[in-house]
Amino acid sequence: MSQIFSYKDVLMKNPDKIFEISKKVIISEHSRKDIKKLCTSGNLKQLKKIPLKQFTKETKFFLFKNMKEKILEIEMWKCENQNQLYDKLNEFDLRITGIELCYKYIESII
Repeated sequence: MSQIFSYKDVLMKNPDKIFEISKKVIISEHSRKDIKKLCTSGNLKQLKKIPLKQFTKETKFFLFKNMKEKILEIEMWKCENQNQLYDKLNEFDLRITGIELCYKYIESII
């Protein structure tokens, strides 16, 4: 039967040994899907936290295509009868503005 010892107990039993506590550096990699989700939701604040090396030419092309499609989709939603409420139209406009800001940000990345 195994026992669980605290760090202090282990040090008391083995005072001549050195124990290292490792600290792992966590590097967060974002997939294209994650980045796409940020772009199509218009979340510029989170998008700016992604390292620039993630934005390759292929990724940028993929994102531009998806953002354009999402803007067209939202424009179509705005024309539907059930979405003619002022608040809903305003929400759509804010989302389109957010996507456009993300588009400009990615465009500015060399």
